[in-house]
Amino acid sequence: MWQHWPGCALLHAKRCSLVPGLATAGDELVGVAPALERGQYEGMNASSADGPAQGGSVEYAARLHPWTRYVALGDSFTEGVGDPEPRSPGGLRGWADRVAEELSIRHEDFAYANLAVRGLLLGQILDEQVGPALALRPDLITLNAGGNDLIFRRSDPDKLAVRLDAGVELLASTGATVVLFAGPDWGATPVLGQVRGRVAIFNENLHIIAARHDAVIADLWALRQLT
Repeated sequence: MWQHWPGCALLHAKRCSLVPGLATAGDELVGVAPALERGQYEGMNASSADGPAQGGSVEYAARLHPWTRYVALGDSFTEGVGDPEPRSPGGLRGWADRVAEELSIRHEDFAYANLAVRGLLLGQILDEQVGPALALRPDLITLNAGGNDLIFRRSDPDKLAVRLDAGVELLASTGATVVLFAGPDWGATPVLGQVRGRVAIFNENLHIIAARHDAVIADLWALRQLT
C-alpha cells in the first residue's frame, strides 16, 4: 500500500505515500505508479465500488474535492496508534490514512504524508512538524495537538491556545485548508474525566482560532457516542 519517496526519512514521516505512490523532485511531490491495487484491504474504499466515481474522469475527481496534497500533523491520535494493520508500514492504519485513501479516489496525482509522532506535546509538534509540512506545499493540512499537554495538572489551556494560534496562522497563510480537532468529552471516564475542564477551555479557544484563520473544526466533543 505504501511506497516511500527519496528524502522521506529526512522529514520523519511515518507514512509518506498512498495508493497513487509518491516521489520527490526537490521540494515537490510528483505522482508515480500505484504501489498496490486499490482494494487490497478488505472493504478498503468501498464507496468507490458504486456510483459515478467508478467510471469517472479527472474533471469528475476535481468536483469531488479540490485537494491533491494532504499532510497530517499531530501525536498518537493522528499517527494511528490503536488502529493496527500488519501490512501497513509501522503496523498502523489510522484515521488519517483512511481519509487519504478516500481522498485519493479518482485523483491519480494525490499525495499524502503523515508526520505525526506519538507522545509529542503541542510545542514539539509545531517546532518539529510545521516546517517539514510547509516544505511539501500541501493544500490540505490536519493538525491535532495539545491533548498530551492537557493531561498534566499544571497545564494552562489558554497559554497552549496562544501557541497553537501562531502555528495555525502560519499554516493558514499558505492558502491551504486547515482542519483542527476539538477534543472529546471524557467526563464519564475515571482518569481522563479529571481533565474535562481543561479540555473544554482549550476547545473553546480552538473554535476562536478556527474562526480567526478560516480553519475547519472537527468537533469530537459533539460526538456523544464517544463518551
